[in-house]
Amino acid sequence: YSVKAYANDILTGNYTDSAKNLVRAMLNYGAYAQVHFGYNTENLAAELGDISSVTEDSLSGYASTSVGTDKAKFVGCSLILESETTLRFFFEVAEGATLTVDGYEVNTRGDYYYVDVTNISAKDLDTVQTLTVSDGTNEETVSASALTYCYNVLSNESDFNADLVNLVKALYLYNVAANAYFG
Repeated sequence: YSVKAYANDILTGNYTDSAKNLVRAMLNYGAYAQVHFGYNTENLAAELGDISSVTEDSLSGYASTSVGTDKAKFVGCSLILESETTLRFFFEVAEGATLTVDGYEVNTRGDYYYVDVTNISAKDLDTVQTLTVSDGTNEETVSASALTYCYNVLSNESDFNADLVNLVKALYLYNVAANAYFG
């Protein structure tokens, strides 16, 4: 029994409109993810749905807040879209400074330090994650959500390929449908 078959049972069954809308948004997001990642594109989860209503303005409330401390600067975030959604915060840390983030393991990748907020569900993509950052002397908070990354892509659309732009639009609509369903 496949996810697609289960989804089709919901779409054709006696379920609430919000359940059907959630399933449509999930399948649409899945199809755009397939296109973006080049996975099984000849057998999409669904026909690509209309995402044209999603704009930078739709997500303007999700811009990140704060830039970190004097010695530990927040430089951005990314999403890891695998079996679970992970929001990754990136920092530049001055030589000799130490980055600590309350409650999270700090890792490095190249010249950057990063912290992962893992296992974000569809209904929580818009939930703001606030991290307390310390450089050993000063503390500051940094706030962002998974939709911050989507906002960043749409506000710099010309810097990204169309498949990623479409994917973040579909992800936003998936979050909207999940919030409507879960209330």
